[in-house]
Amino acid sequence: MINKIVAIACLVLFIGCVDYKEVQLISLENVSLNRISGDGIDADVWLKIDNPNDYKIKVNAKDLVLSFNDKKIGNATLPDDLVLEKSITKVYKTTLNVTVPPDGGIDLGLIMLMGGGQITLGLKGEITGKAKSISKTVPVDIKETISL
Repeated sequence: MINKIVAIACLVLFIGCVDYKEVQLISLENVSLNRISGDGIDADVWLKIDNPNDYKIKVNAKDLVLSFNDKKIGNATLPDDLVLEKSITKVYKTTLNVTVPPDGGIDLGLIMLMGGGQITLGLKGEITGKAKSISKTVPVDIKETISL
């Protein structure tokens, strides 16, 4: 019983010592489409992110929805964790995989034509960050206009 109390006390003290500052997505710097097919999209994405914390944070996204010009395209995931370096603002490159529903055919040409060479790229959902064995899930709602 005493071991459990000591373990809980240590955990509370450890959690209390972790000073967390909000990580900020500053901008979507670039997008490069690697593959577009009837079942999905694979793209490289460059994100400018500020991590003001004095520790690295691993970020994973499982439940994101990708949209072009406010039209839902499909569900997006990051296949690998994105590791944010400590105390730095930096541009990170990551891969984004989008699964398109069987009935959700992508007509990127029509989307580009409607946007006049520009599209509004949107990502909405939740991402999870993990540092020092503590995780936190935060909502994401990003919209960025990009030129094609």
